Amino acid sequence: MKFEPHNRNFFQVEGTIAPTNGWQVVSIRCPHCRQLGSFQVLGSPLSFIKKGKQNNIECHTNALASMRICPNAKCRGLVFLIESRDHIVAMEPPELLDFDPEGLPESILRTLREAISCHAAGAHRATAMMVRRLLEEICELNNAEGANLHQRLEALKAKIVPASIVRCHE
Repeated sequence: MKFEPHNRNFFQVEGTIAPTNGWQVVSIRCPHCRQLGSFQVLGSPLSFIKKGKQNNIECHTNALASMRICPNAKCRGLVFLIESRDHIVAMEPPELLDFDPEGLPESILRTLREAISCHAAGAHRATAMMVRRLLEEICELNNAEGANLHQRLEALKAKIVPASIVRCHE
């Protein structure tokens, strides 16, 4: 038998959630539904001490690990957080940059989503490569020609009408 969730989000809670028992609510953008929300603790957080070095000095930091739940009733996505001194140290899955996909061609949208995923994972060189690819795809889509990307972007700039000019003629 194949498991077929009603929602593509495998990490989803159904039913009611117990009260947070005083644990602090965290406001973040849900990595599943991309809505901003106040995420409550699901269950009991785990307190631990993180060892490390700061300025070549051995230090110990109190940290808290918790599962949080998206307040959006259609999502109810789960997020794992590690917090220290009232700030989020790590979040899994990572928070994604928000963007409006309306009107974007599928090829551009795929590349943009991949760039955003690279950014969220902290893969900044891969993000830069994906942004370059995105620019090349935009140039290709708009028939901006040139020997290199710089020349294609210059050609693209000549084809784009600034929004302020469009508003003046409306």
